Amino acid sequence: MKDWYLIYTAPNGEWAAADGLVRRGFDVFVPTVLWKRRVRGKTIAHRSCLFPSYLFVAQSAREGRFVEIEEAPCVLTLVKSDGGPIALPEVMVSGIASAIGDDCFRYDERRDVLRYVERGAPKEDLSRFRAGEMVRVMRGPFEGVLACIAAAPTRERIAVLLGVFAGERYAELPVSFVEVLT
Repeated sequence: MKDWYLIYTAPNGEWAAADGLVRRGFDVFVPTVLWKRRVRGKTIAHRSCLFPSYLFVAQSAREGRFVEIEEAPCVLTLVKSDGGPIALPEVMVSGIASAIGDDCFRYDERRDVLRYVERGAPKEDLSRFRAGEMVRVMRGPFEGVLACIAAAPTRERIAVLLGVFAGERYAELPVSFVEVLT
């Protein structure tokens, strides 16, 4: 079984890094999202990286090909903790891939926020959430990730700072996806 590892690339180097890794025999996943915006009354759409400067690579830890990964063009480093590469849960990578395939990510250009859209979610009691509280994502592609509530929820959505990929990422998720830590 292969594990997934997160790669940090040079700016705008995701595709060059992916190409170099594929040529070396690695399985690579570059999450992309379709961005739509209105320009002079016309809708313009283009696909770009969901996580700029990051991509995922699959390999067995027993293979020990980490040096070969880091030598690929445009790869700056594997994301590490305690000096070693971090193996990511398959559920996280497959969840992101599934959400992309289902076209669940939307970009709100006016608010500069990425939204995960789930249709038919049940109504939630919003009063239990307060800005600054820690929550755990219980469903969706970021299941298991800890987050901080950035703003009180509105209309069944909650703004959070996700602790992913060696930093924080602002996102809006359905309220039903998170659980307050006690």
